[in-house]
Amino acid sequence: MTKDNHNKAYGPDGPEVEPALLLQDLIQKSEELSNKEYAGFPLSFRALGVTALDPFTELQKEFVEIVSPSEDPVNERAKKCKDMFIEALASPQDEYSYESSGDCEEERPVDRGVSNRFCWAARQEGQTMLEEKDFRFISIWMCMTHIALHQDAEKLKTFQEMCLLYPDPKERIEQVIPILWDALRANMRKN
Repeated sequence: MTKDNHNKAYGPDGPEVEPALLLQDLIQKSEELSNKEYAGFPLSFRALGVTALDPFTELQKEFVEIVSPSEDPVNERAKKCKDMFIEALASPQDEYSYESSGDCEEERPVDRGVSNRFCWAARQEGQTMLEEKDFRFISIWMCMTHIALHQDAEKLKTFQEMCLLYPDPKERIEQVIPILWDALRANMRKN
């Protein structure tokens, strides 16, 4: 893949996600979390939630408080998260963007534990999209996969190539899930 092709597929920091789409996905994830018994909030939910609420300082602070370890049940706190994402979604979308400034001079390393958790979450999300044949949130899956593979330059490059070779979301996910499994196995061997 040439640098030109990479720039056509991604922004300077990887795949970009529309703010409204990310908020819609987080609303759906909040609903799922509110209907199940979890011990805590998944890392990918917390990270994407903080990112989505970045333009809304007060909501972001409240979100961090809600998703921090607590005695309160996750399903009750997830309902509060959903309300916050709905409030953010109701705000004018043209007032903010998640586009990179491109000012990153050095690569920020992704911790292996973070990489593993995003790898697992991206694999599960991809599998769910295939099973449900619902690819609305593929750009979010691509972002999660990019974070998951950020530590492994070879696997990241292969992922990026698959995104260009397979424009069909179903085929793309089918090609990338084995890469995520390989990354998980490789990371387990390193631990």
